[in-house]
Amino acid sequence: MILTSSCAAIYKDSAKPPAARSTEENWTDPNADYVSAYAASTPLAEKAAWDFVAEHPEMQLTTINPGGVFGPPMDANYGTSLELIEQVFNGDFPMYPDINLPMVDVRDVAHMHVAAIDNVDAIGERFAANAGALTMVETAQVLQAAHPDRKIPTRKAPNVLIKLMGMVVPIMKQAAKNLGRNSDVDGSKAERVFGFSYIPSADAIRSSAEFVAAKG
Repeated sequence: MILTSSCAAIYKDSAKPPAARSTEENWTDPNADYVSAYAASTPLAEKAAWDFVAEHPEMQLTTINPGGVFGPPMDANYGTSLELIEQVFNGDFPMYPDINLPMVDVRDVAHMHVAAIDNVDAIGERFAANAGALTMVETAQVLQAAHPDRKIPTRKAPNVLIKLMGMVVPIMKQAAKNLGRNSDVDGSKAERVFGFSYIPSADAIRSSAEFVAAKG
């Protein structure tokens, strides 16, 4: 059985230093105050699957844990990752909090799921799907360079401003709590086991923006 989990189930482990990069050995702490309800649900759901398989040894489990999934969507019914690119592309944010996000192209996520089906080395393993984390500023810079005709802000917001906003703006509360936390996850195990190289995060972002630009 191949289960789609999330890097969110990995990178908010309270047992590791906040600035340290995570691996598949890490688990997000669902009880930490800096963990959103969504992020808390991801380790709980994945651990429930591992517990179920442990009770049913005739079953085999592999989990694929993608970061933010970008790249070319199949149609206009895309999710929150591409909505973020659309907002940055449209210049909706005057500046960005100093946080990063693990990223992966949807084509690599699909490849990993298919490759895991018949690979015995994948049984019982978690695989972070992450081509490399980029900060929000770096993401904006990639889009601005690819589309210089658009007004895409690339400024980093001062941490003190994000903390102040987090006291009064609900959407900024989690950003404020995660300043200084490294959300990058080592995705190299997937490359070794499945024998591929990730599409670079910047290329995945550019592919997303090309779809947004064509749509609009």
